[in-house]
Amino acid sequence: MTVSQDAENGAHALFIDLARPVAAVADRVAGQTNADLRDSATAPAPDEPVSSRAPERTTWPALAGTSLLILSGLLLGFVLCITVVGGLHYRRAQTVGYAEFRSQLALAEAPVGQLDYDGRPVAVGAPVAVLSIPALQLHALVRDGTTPGVLTDGPGLARDTVLPGQVGTSVVFGRRWTFGGPFGGLGRLQPGDAISVTTGQGTTQFRVIDVRLPGDRVPLGPAAGHGRLVLVTAGGSPWQPSTVLWVDADTVSAGQSVGPVVPTALLAPTERILATDSSAWVPVLLWSELLLLVALVITWLRTRWAGPQLWVAAVPVVLVIGLELGTAAARLLPNLM
Repeated sequence: MTVSQDAENGAHALFIDLARPVAAVADRVAGQTNADLRDSATAPAPDEPVSSRAPERTTWPALAGTSLLILSGLLLGFVLCITVVGGLHYRRAQTVGYAEFRSQLALAEAPVGQLDYDGRPVAVGAPVAVLSIPALQLHALVRDGTTPGVLTDGPGLARDTVLPGQVGTSVVFGRRWTFGGPFGGLGRLQPGDAISVTTGQGTTQFRVIDVRLPGDRVPLGPAAGHGRLVLVTAGGSPWQPSTVLWVDADTVSAGQSVGPVVPTALLAPTERILATDSSAWVPVLLWSELLLLVALVITWLRTRWAGPQLWVAAVPVVLVIGLELGTAAARLLPNLM
């Protein structure tokens, strides 16, 4: 072998030794690049917000959960309607009615019977008297009529009886538990407790003579020329009234002259003791249909919206409908409840 051949072989070997690390580095770089490409293909785009992804398709458990939430809102609205919101409704109706009646008293236009100042029948629900019972710290406006709707605003005068303070017997109904429960404390009254009633004929003082339940002895009628006030409310459990409580009180002095009254035969069935208002079924059904429509819309929106924004928009709507439905349904409850 010549010198030139040895030199050529040596150069070739040196080239192979130098090329090996370069190839290894190239293979390592290529492997990292391919891995990065695979990761970038599966990872979400960095600029895409997570909340903008399409929500998962609604399943039957989700539909059941939506229905339970809506039913809970409905029941909550009903309970609030006859308790907390009902109390607020009662106070507002009392404030407005008292301002109206005070104006009528100042102008000598307050009714003194079932005919108003112009000789027309007094509208059902119109203010006719102010009842005060110091022992119960009760000061309530009394309206004409005893339907469930009237009694949500406060005590109501039975339209087939005389005005309180007139000669004869006047009967005033009042709720015991719901919508402010103005007659909730009647059972605590004792014989001799004072009651005063102001009408268009002035203020009349009464003294309690009896507090009775069904089966108790009914006191004799008032003395000649005197008047009697009978306060009526429900008894039994708050959600299932099973009896009636009466409080009888007689005038301290002679009664006022008697104005016109509505004959008993003309009273509507909704004005009786523990009566309900079946006409409330119409608004109950209408509000129920609207609630069903809202439930369908909420269910559909669950397939479009993700996150809490759905319930931020839906909960107030459901509560408002629940309150309106509860107000209508309350007329289906006994009027003394």
